[in-house]
Amino acid sequence: METLTYVMTSTFFPPYHIGGDAVHVELLSRELVRLGHEVHVVHSIDAYRLKHRTLPKEGYSADHVVVHPIKSPLGRISPFISYVAGSPFPIGEKMTQLVKNINPDVVHHHNLSLLGPFILGVQSAVKLYTAHDYWLICPQSSLLRRGISLCYRPHNCSVCSLLSRRPPQLWRYSSALKKKLKNIDVIIAPSHFAKSVLEKNQVNGNLVVMPNFSPEVSCTEAPHTHESPYFLYVGVLERHKGVMDLITTFIEIRQLVRANLLIVGRGSLENEIRKTIKKSGCEKNIFLLGHLDGSELADLYNQASAVVIPSMWHENCPLVALEAMASGTPLIVSNNGGLPELVREPELGFVYSNREELKSILAEFSKDEFNPNIIKKVHAARYSPSRYVQNLLKHIAQAGVSVKATQI
Repeated sequence: METLTYVMTSTFFPPYHIGGDAVHVELLSRELVRLGHEVHVVHSIDAYRLKHRTLPKEGYSADHVVVHPIKSPLGRISPFISYVAGSPFPIGEKMTQLVKNINPDVVHHHNLSLLGPFILGVQSAVKLYTAHDYWLICPQSSLLRRGISLCYRPHNCSVCSLLSRRPPQLWRYSSALKKKLKNIDVIIAPSHFAKSVLEKNQVNGNLVVMPNFSPEVSCTEAPHTHESPYFLYVGVLERHKGVMDLITTFIEIRQLVRANLLIVGRGSLENEIRKTIKKSGCEKNIFLLGHLDGSELADLYNQASAVVIPSMWHENCPLVALEAMASGTPLIVSNNGGLPELVREPELGFVYSNREELKSILAEFSKDEFNPNIIKKVHAARYSPSRYVQNLLKHIAQAGVSVKATQI
């Protein structure tokens, strides 16, 4: 059986991570290894330390995934320089030599926000880049002005950065990114929305749409501490995720809703959320559960009436939505970014455009109207690991490296 050697480049990688893009890299790496491929992951510990004061208590242990954590003698200054200047000084040469020594068939780039466009220049037979967000065209990576208003065609980015308390990215005023992108064989957009935005902003190249994936969700038989019915939010507790809008909307119609609200995640809004819950007198209706992993989260998905994704920003193809579908749980999503693409059929859930529509959905919602088996079948057909890898290998073959289909 033919196999390939991959190098995944990513600013973050579990447990040194803060978002779903790093989890995607981990899941993809594990799946490729399971199929017999050799996978190396290059990520920056300094970038994680720029975001967090302390490191995780445990390092990464993966089945045969070779992880290369990069450290600079400059520590947290190094990713800051990468962010502003576009090159991971002073470790750029070290990273290039590392990839050269591995001699991969495929280099697959992911979140490069604190590595910079420099890394796109490393060589292999096939070069891929997955646009998990809008970093190619937006310094904020989110298409949000000051973290509040939506932005479709970025302009005055330096002013926006300064107002968001971030330094301007000087490399964006050069042709560095445009030149490096010519080195990329395939640019993967996880949603049609993302692809259209990149095209409108003159990102040229072989742009293809490949939705993300999630494995099947494994539940336990342990009794759950939270009685059904309940709506479930899973994600970071930040303004752009719309979690505060969800909570205030839920409080306003609490007497009309026949379910509780569970909030899973951590973030800068945690204290504000606790105060809001206490002030509203909804301690018995809204529960802030903090960070959960593995089977605990799987059980919550499985028993939830629906998973609510109220994002204000242009979500791409979030893992939370796919995990919910793998559990047979319907979705309630905002009409932003690629989220409506996940709920193409009414059998999968609801899309809302404003708070009044969300109120109506929450007040009138009944899980009995949804068939979990239909939702699971859609997940298996569109968002399974085998489906994703099949498409990935197809694009790799078209770009110049063939691999036997019997691996899938």
